[in-house]
Amino acid sequence: MKKYKPYFTRVDLVENQVERERIQEQEAKRKRKQRIQEQNRQNHLRYQEQLRSEMAARYFHSVMSTGGESFSNKFSVAFDGSNDFVDLGNIKPTGAMSISYWFKGKSTTGNVTTLGTMGSSGQRGYVLGVSNTNLWAFQIASSATAVKSLVHTLTIDDTKWYHIAGVYNPSTYMRIFIDGSQVAEVTSGVPSSQYVGNSNSTKIGNRGDGSTFGRFIGNMDEVAFFDSALTNDNISTIYTGGPNDISDLSPLSWYRMGDGDTFPTLTDNGSGGNNGTMTNMVSADIEEDVPS
Repeated sequence: MKKYKPYFTRVDLVENQVERERIQEQEAKRKRKQRIQEQNRQNHLRYQEQLRSEMAARYFHSVMSTGGESFSNKFSVAFDGSNDFVDLGNIKPTGAMSISYWFKGKSTTGNVTTLGTMGSSGQRGYVLGVSNTNLWAFQIASSATAVKSLVHTLTIDDTKWYHIAGVYNPSTYMRIFIDGSQVAEVTSGVPSSQYVGNSNSTKIGNRGDGSTFGRFIGNMDEVAFFDSALTNDNISTIYTGGPNDISDLSPLSWYRMGDGDTFPTLTDNGSGGNNGTMTNMVSADIEEDVPS
């Protein structure tokens, strides 16, 4: 008997083509879904690996900077207001900057020069400090001769520890914080960048140019520099509960002021690598006197 091939009408052919296209589209969707799932899985694995690396780095930094698994603060550095200071080398961010430290005492004169690179006209820089007239000041230089100043007046008790912070956000604001709270702000005339052309090194306890004006007399602890504008919450966190581990805020330079240090070197526990040198000082200037 003669066999005949199945007869397909035009409708049949169209329906078959539609079915093939539907199956192909389903297969393409399935493959796309698999690719997306695999990409998400790989992204998750990379995130987990990055998180583990960051946690390990923070743990290592905490152990190395504090000498143990838990943070402890036993020492501060004492300044006699005569000719001693800590030379930090070149800490001169051109953009945003925050400075944070604990202190007990004040300047020997009306000049505010507790910490910074400030010099006389032609050698301007930045400074954050207190005078002996209860003036708290934060200054940022925009040129060799021009300085933007922010000041606040508050009576200082020489026997009390204070926390002070200054935050500079280019062209936006400058702020002063005392004991975790913002007490002063300026938003007009804020420099768009910092002048860093002076030859002064960054100093603690003296002007950047080594002048005799306003040398600091008292104790300082947990000095930190950041090349970013810390938020109000950041400053509050640093202050709350007394000195604490600030490594998660990524300080540019961070000096424990005696803890984990070997005289005359103050180790930079930040990313800057600017170890400080205690100058015209003795090992006994590292004292067991800290904020509580």
